[in-house]
Amino acid sequence: MDVPSNLVLKASVATYSFEESETDRIVKRVLKALERSGAFSKRGKSNGGSKAGKGNNTCHKCYKLGHYIKDCPMHKIDYKKYANQDTNTDNEEERKLKGDLAKYEEQMVELSVQIVKHQATCKTLACENDLLNKRVDEISKKESKGRNEGRRIQFQLEEDLINVKANLTSSLDRNSILEEKLVKMKTILEKPLK
Repeated sequence: MDVPSNLVLKASVATYSFEESETDRIVKRVLKALERSGAFSKRGKSNGGSKAGKGNNTCHKCYKLGHYIKDCPMHKIDYKKYANQDTNTDNEEERKLKGDLAKYEEQMVELSVQIVKHQATCKTLACENDLLNKRVDEISKKESKGRNEGRRIQFQLEEDLINVKANLTSSLDRNSILEEKLVKMKTILEKPLK
């Protein structure tokens, strides 16, 4: 399995800690020192140069002979570490997202319950409002009936009052006529007695 170079670079950067990169530097220095001193076999050198890996199949990642850097088994190890780390990160993120999702679902359930309660309250208030409106209508009708009845009674009383005034006036007129007659009769009756 060939690993894309961008993943290899990411894996090598992401998986090595400070100590490992320091170790790599030390290994590189030691290998260079050994190459310069001639401790490695000189087979495979093509033009007599002193640089290791030039013209032979030496890996520049692990500094072992027999393969090139693109075929290095360290890439596979690094890739596995990177993949595991990436999977762990994904799992952590997934767990975090699931936790957040669960919280949001709980909040949605709570909000749904509150909405249902508010809807029930609104229905109750709407029913009470309808009842109050009916009562107001009934009272208004009674009030208008009462006003009409009051006006009718007032009109009747005014008519009765006018009639009573007329009767009283006519009675007073009759009384005054009768008084005059009485006075005349009295004078007539008193004349013979004198």
